[in-house]
Amino acid sequence: MELNRDMRFDELPAIGQVQQCASNSDDIEHLYRPTLYPALDPARPKVDRTLATTATAGGSNAQIVAVQSFRGGTGKSTLVSNLAVLMAQQGKRVGIIDTDLQSPGMQMLLGLEQKSIDLTLNDYLWHRCALNQAAYDLSDLLLAQADLSTPGALYLIPASVKANDLTILQKGYSQARLLEGFTEITHDLQLDFLFVDTHSGINPATLKTIAACSSLVVLLRPDDRDDPGTIALVELFRELSVDRMLLVANKALPKLDVETYTQQLETSYDLPVAAVLPFSVKMMQLASNQVFSLRYPDHPLTQAIAQISDLIVCGDFSPQIGNTTRNFKDCYVTKVATYNPSG
Repeated sequence: MELNRDMRFDELPAIGQVQQCASNSDDIEHLYRPTLYPALDPARPKVDRTLATTATAGGSNAQIVAVQSFRGGTGKSTLVSNLAVLMAQQGKRVGIIDTDLQSPGMQMLLGLEQKSIDLTLNDYLWHRCALNQAAYDLSDLLLAQADLSTPGALYLIPASVKANDLTILQKGYSQARLLEGFTEITHDLQLDFLFVDTHSGINPATLKTIAACSSLVVLLRPDDRDDPGTIALVELFRELSVDRMLLVANKALPKLDVETYTQQLETSYDLPVAAVLPFSVKMMQLASNQVFSLRYPDHPLTQAIAQISDLIVCGDFSPQIGNTTRNFKDCYVTKVATYNPSG
């Protein structure tokens, strides 16, 4: 069955039709539960619900970047939060929308307390509010936790974690309204970039969401169980004419030959590999209570994620990357060679 961007939501294939090549894939997400690690007590950002009206950049020219993985526990939300923060620190107006409605958690990563949340993406989908009313200005987070001065902005549209809202989701929602919201929010907030944190795996709603985005970052782990499903994802996205894709491998152990593994990925997927990120004990110790790049701005892992951010900003997603990305990789491989994951 051929897929294309113009297919109606109800025309997309059933989940089983596109998961056959990876039906035996299991998940080890429980190994990374925050309860296994000591929680820290980061400073919580001040929430400003007032929308900026004086900005002139962004909006109609915004890039909508989806981040997707086949399996849970790859660090997808963690990568999104760090990319968004690092871009905002560079002066970009950045938004994050948590479309992982079944298992949301972006608000915890960005320090947005539940008591501060009165409207969410769910309320927009059920016609209870405009999408910009569910947007929370977390720009103070950049200053409060990193002591940096930046002209950028950071917004979050969280999904609801309330049990009743999660139950109502079983009745469905308008996918068309969600996609319309992408355009609305980039205009209303005058965004340069909108990051879409998707639900992992293959399902019709996620496929439709990603097809509406301008760029895609595909995340996987150096684990043979990740490959079959990730290959299926990439092929589906190509069928949907998603041309701007980057690969990022996460949680690589110190003994991994990064250079060889990067070449293997590029050969297998015919996609540029933005980075192979190392496993970090400090990342695990944060227990999803703080953005890593804010807590450890000079850490090699933060620097590697910053280079992914640079690739997205410059927009070079071509498989034949040339000298610019070659230099990027050489720099990164050097850092990994001297990186201590316990540090």
